[in-house]
Parts: sequence; structure tokens; C-alpha cells
Amino acid sequence: MSATPRIGLLGGTFDPVHFGHLILAEDAQRHAGLDRVHFLPAYSAPLRWTEAVAGPEQRLDLLARAIAEFPRFQVDDFEVRQGRRVYSVETARHFRTLFPQARLYFLIGADQLERLPEWKDIGELRQLVVFLCAQRYEDEPLRPPEGCEIEFEVLPARRIDISATEIRQLFANGQPCRSLLPRSVADAIEARNLYRPD
Repeated sequence: MSATPRIGLLGGTFDPVHFGHLILAEDAQRHAGLDRVHFLPAYSAPLRWTEAVAGPEQRLDLLARAIAEFPRFQVDDFEVRQGRRVYSVETARHFRTLFPQARLYFLIGADQLERLPEWKDIGELRQLVVFLCAQRYEDEPLRPPEGCEIEFEVLPARRIDISATEIRQLFANGQPCRSLLPRSVADAIEARNLYRPD
């Protein structure tokens, strides 16, 4: 790792993890020269109306399987260990303590950029991290909302039409979807009947 480590933080429910998550992380690694990317599954996401279907330990296991072949990716259970909803600013503080000299990059989607004023303690969070924003289209206007001054970089545009919601529905209906997620993840989901209705 370099003298000033560059560390990416990718949060989410990962219910389940799929190729879209891995592509985003690898794009960020290339674009920002990240030394590593930490995948941080949420125990419960603050701005989501619905809870994850798979439990935290199951999602951690699926993530570990998904990143097994990516040496610079790692799964971090910090948010899960808290046993509650964890705000991004708490996660950023944790990593700042672990890596005081690091440049921290927080990966977000274009839709999240517009919602940053809703994030808890955004004033502190923007001092701790650089936001690394994924855009779907070259001409997609990306700017923080009025009055929300943040430092952010934009990843090269890439459209990834894969959603965890769709994957869960396909598994629930017994329909094929193995092209959307790593084989090891699909095998584990099927073996455990994770998203099949009772």
C-alpha cells in the first residue's frame, strides 16, 4: 500500500451482491487508483423503506464468495457488528481512525448525490471522505444540491441494468438469472432457498 493509502468504501444492503456491485468497485479502483475497496453490508440502511430479505450473516457470506477472486476487495462487517442502523458518517469516522493517513473515497450512485443533504451530519462526512459518483450516461448532469458543498469525482459513464430486486424476484419465481451474479453466490442462494417464498 502507498504512503497515502487510497481506500474505497462501498456500502449497501447487497441483497444479494451481483455483478453490478463488482463492476462499480473495479471501475472505482481503476479510476481513483484505489489500494483496496471495502464492501460494507448494512445491518439496516437508514434511507431505505424496506429491510433486507437475507439476514446480515447470510449477506456477509455471499459477499465473501463474490469477492474471493478480487485481491484488492474485502468484506467488512463493521456496520453489521453494530446490530442497528449505522449512518455513513459513523462508518467514515471508523475508517478515519483505522487509517488516519488514508484518502477515503465513498462510492455512491448519481441518485444518491442529489440526496446528500438528507444524510446525517453531511457537514462532517464531507470533511472525512471524497465522494466517488457513478454515472449511467455521459451527459447526465451531476451536481450536488444547492448549498451542499462537497468534494466529489465522477466515474466514467457505464450503464449497468442489474438490480437486486429483480434477482430476488427471479429466484422467488424459480426463473434463471445466473448471468447476473457470480456462480458461487447463485449456488449458495439456491442451496439455501434464500429468496424462495415459504
